[in-house]
Amino acid sequence: MRSRPLAYAGLLLGGALAVVASAQPWWRAVGEGIAVRFSGTEVTGGLSQALAVVVLAGALLSLALRARGRRLLGGLLALAGVGLVLVGAVRSRPSAETVRTQVRTVSLADQFALVATVWPALYLAAGVLVLAGAAVMASRAPRWASRADRYRRAAEPAHAVAA
Repeated sequence: MRSRPLAYAGLLLGGALAVVASAQPWWRAVGEGIAVRFSGTEVTGGLSQALAVVVLAGALLSLALRARGRRLLGGLLALAGVGLVLVGAVRSRPSAETVRTQVRTVSLADQFALVATVWPALYLAAGVLVLAGAAVMASRAPRWASRADRYRRAAEPAHAVAA
């Protein structure tokens, strides 16, 4: 398989999965008749969603860059992928005060349990996809044709200019 579609597939699928996973509940406070959800965006203070948007924007930006720019951008997107992996692996918990406040808005119950969901693991998997796509981009970008090359005039032979 060619490297360009592979890199873009990793970046776009990973970025889209990260956007979806960051909006889903990462933690649930469950108890007597209550179920309060805390999304990845709430738990991480918006970092999870920001990293996902950076990856998608970077994938779009790479379409306009030449080889050196794509190589540099591939390295930066690899750092974003590492960030995605770390945020997914850490599984930040909401603060006790935040949980208590959210539970009190729904119910007067004091007994509840904070339960993790599968979404941080999917966010981590999205980070691995982004990391793989960025690594392919950084290593193979010089071999890809640039969009700007389409509009460049072909060099005229030297003997035609002299005539």
